[in-house]
Amino acid sequence: MAEAVPVSDAMAVERTLGGDRDAYRVLVERHSRTVYRMAYRMMGNAHDAEEVVQESFLRAYQKLKQFAGNANFGTWVTASRQIMRSTEFGSGTLMKRGVKSQARRGKIRLKWTR
Repeated sequence: MAEAVPVSDAMAVERTLGGDRDAYRVLVERHSRTVYRMAYRMMGNAHDAEEVVQESFLRAYQKLKQFAGNANFGTWVTASRQIMRSTEFGSGTLMKRGVKSQARRGKIRLKWTR
């Protein structure tokens, strides 16, 4: 039985842009844990982190033509502000919850100003 040859990020992006939906699934499966870990650190809870991951990959899909083939897709998703914008949907509700959650756990200090 022949073993499947791993597809590079660039090839998966190219196939996705060509209409192959399964190719994008490869990218999501390959990079979702990394994006989730970053989202969890930002948000402080699993539910919000999962929402951020979904929104991040949706935004990345919508901007896939901007991906530079020589980059790592996971790095692009997190470094290209996809994840930051994902935490801002809903008028910043998720980001506010994440900040409050981190403050409660002593990870950050909040300074309230008027």
